[in-house]
Amino acid sequence: MKWSAMAFTATIALIGTASFVRADEMPGKDWISADALVQKLKDAGYTGIAKLEAEDGEWEGKGVKNGETMKFHADAHTGAILSEKPDHEDQDKMPGKDWISADALMQKLKDAGYTGIAEIEAEKGKWEGKGVKNGATMKFHADAHTGAILSEKPEGKDHEDSD
Repeated sequence: MKWSAMAFTATIALIGTASFVRADEMPGKDWISADALVQKLKDAGYTGIAKLEAEDGEWEGKGVKNGETMKFHADAHTGAILSEKPDHEDQDKMPGKDWISADALMQKLKDAGYTGIAEIEAEKGKWEGKGVKNGATMKFHADAHTGAILSEKPEGKDHEDSD
């Protein structure tokens, strides 16, 4: 499988994001954090997280385990994996091996002043997403290899996806 030409969707929902996310799509205050869940998934053998979101009272997502794309559900409070199964539909939606990982990108965004990440998506050779910075919901583009922010605009403003 040729990884370098593939893209994937990663949705990361964290406490503290703005009102554009429905209440049932936000983790509760007593939920395990997205960062802690990513670590638990790595400990369980996942080598890449392609999607992570709060949905219907639990964490849902996709990632790579033993070289295969898997769908999983995790307990909202403990992060324990409740179920996992192969996801053959999205085998072609995984990042290139030279892309910055989703958790490394989240750290870069935090370092740049983002206090909550609601969504990240790797597509068309760059990361795109939404997060909260200085109290405002922002849309951003970041370099796929370094995580450096290429552009950012307040949500609600026209945000062109020109590539």
